[in-house]
Amino acid sequence: FGIYDTIPALVSDAHTIFQQRFRSQIHHLTHLAEYHHEYDEHLMRELALHDMPQTRPVVGRRSVDVLGHEQAAAIYNRFNYRPRPVFQSYSAYTPELAKLNADFYLSDRAPDFVLVKVGSIDERLAAMDDSAVLYQITQSYSFVLAESGYQLWEKKAAPPDPAARPQLLRTTEITVGQPWPLGEKDEKQPLWITLDLRPTLLGRLRTFLYKPPMLRLAIEDTTGRTSSYRMPAPLGRAGFIINPLIEDFTSFTYYAINKPERLTRSITLALDSADRKYYAATARVELFKIKPSTAAQEFLNPMNRQRFYMFGVAPVSLDAANPPNPEKIDGREVLVIHAPSEMIFNVPAGATTVSGWHGFLAAAYTGNNNTNGAEFVITWSDGRESVELYRRFLDPKWKPGDRGLTSFKLDLSQRTMGRLYFRTLPGPFNDMSWDWTAWTGIEIK
Repeated sequence: FGIYDTIPALVSDAHTIFQQRFRSQIHHLTHLAEYHHEYDEHLMRELALHDMPQTRPVVGRRSVDVLGHEQAAAIYNRFNYRPRPVFQSYSAYTPELAKLNADFYLSDRAPDFVLVKVGSIDERLAAMDDSAVLYQITQSYSFVLAESGYQLWEKKAAPPDPAARPQLLRTTEITVGQPWPLGEKDEKQPLWITLDLRPTLLGRLRTFLYKPPMLRLAIEDTTGRTSSYRMPAPLGRAGFIINPLIEDFTSFTYYAINKPERLTRSITLALDSADRKYYAATARVELFKIKPSTAAQEFLNPMNRQRFYMFGVAPVSLDAANPPNPEKIDGREVLVIHAPSEMIFNVPAGATTVSGWHGFLAAAYTGNNNTNGAEFVITWSDGRESVELYRRFLDPKWKPGDRGLTSFKLDLSQRTMGRLYFRTLPGPFNDMSWDWTAWTGIEIK
């Protein structure tokens, strides 16, 4: 009866489904070679779909976990997969299961890397799934790169910061069906919440015999927009980030750089009137202050970090007439940015050198292609002073020594902070034809 109530066709069409499955299995058994080939083709498609060429060389054989519910990324790429105890995030739906995972990440068994894919199922708020682990990652791990819908985070060398533990602000009771405002002060800071709504005796009996009624959490943000999410009662007791609102990959990204998109103004626990008898009239609420993310710098532009995976550091901006694209020169991954172009990098405090390689694609000067060269220029500026650190003209069509990659390493010890401008120019002839210029391995240390 429970199955019929949810998916009627699964019961009413059971005889037809059985016949189809039976015929299908007989066909497979009598055509095993064909069946094996189909599986091989399907596996190849899956491997291609989940291929992570940027992530593999970074991770190597160090341990990896996958936050979310799509572990295929770790398995298909043959990573050293070290999952947390409840390895699918939506299944950590009670305080006890959530604590198992959180304790794993606070122990010496925590993985070296985490592939994060933020999302949920069944209309839940993404922040509810593996909530404690999601928060812990932003405190104990650093963002590395983004690829194929995942974010790669690497564990910091320092132990977890005790100051990152949620700090209790207040405890109160809220009435089901009535909005509860956070308060103007709390709207502006990151917050964690626990919501403890207990079932009545009738509600426990219903849950034992069938399932609990639908409980929803309505959240109004500071712009007046309201969103509603399913919230199994145990998830509320486990707690989650309530401010800012983390709904998906993008909102998590902005939370992780401490530039939230949606801030919470009020919450409402919602039940259909016919279901009120299954729960208490009020819920116990605990509101906690949490520490903002420390991953801001690397997350300033995650799309840049993904695009510039062959660099040790991502630029903060790029200006180019054509979109950049990855290629190879001398067997090394490079980013082709057609001249003229400009990349801007921030110089971090304490940096003393900048290094890397540049060059031309071989296709720019082979066959009927005739580049007449381009200039590679690096300039430092702090907004008041500007100093040219490097200039090199390459003419690979007529100078064999200018082919392949050219390395550079420049002194920054006298250049405190500021920015570096990497420019490619069409050269003295001002001819941009076949100027397929490239950079790779840029490091600022």
